[in-house]
Amino acid sequence: MRRKIQDLKQEIKTAEKTRDLNRKRRRRSGIKIVSMVGYTNAGKSSLFNVLCQKAHPSGKPQVEADDRLFQTLDTTTRKIELGPGCEILISDTVGFIQKLPHHLVAAFKSTLEEAAQADLLLHVIDISDPQNLEKLLVVEEVLRDLGAPEDKIIRVYNKIDKLPTPPADSNAIYISARQGSGIPALLNIVQRRLDDGYISI
Repeated sequence: MRRKIQDLKQEIKTAEKTRDLNRKRRRRSGIKIVSMVGYTNAGKSSLFNVLCQKAHPSGKPQVEADDRLFQTLDTTTRKIELGPGCEILISDTVGFIQKLPHHLVAAFKSTLEEAAQADLLLHVIDISDPQNLEKLLVVEEVLRDLGAPEDKIIRVYNKIDKLPTPPADSNAIYISARQGSGIPALLNIVQRRLDDGYISI
């Protein structure tokens, strides 16, 4: 068991070095990076697939989206095009869970540290979840602890198709990844934020 723990620690260190090298390489290329964060089952992977189907050269889903916890601890990154000559890298990170198993904390933190360095963060929230406010605060507290500025976080409320009436708050982003509603507006806001700096929604 001790040997297994030591092997896992070494794997985490190796992964951290690889991520650091990849991050430096991407920075040198000048391409903007957008990372998606949020709780498991908020719909991050579904949104990632929708964005890739709309703006990735393949036009196909890029990750498996289901209800299993920790589908992967790796970050999946793809290049998408927001408009003519406007390419970005978008990343789907591991989802938050409550009472995270102790042996996964280091790998989880390493993955989120990489996300916190992105140019923009899409915080995907399940608006139909009765605990969505509590979970929102947990995610953004962790991001603050990792040094992510609040003004580069965009809250994206997903699963509006599960509500009896659509939300009316014009200061938030509301989408349904399953139905594809709100996606063009989301892409437009991402492009504006990356092009013009941090402006209000």
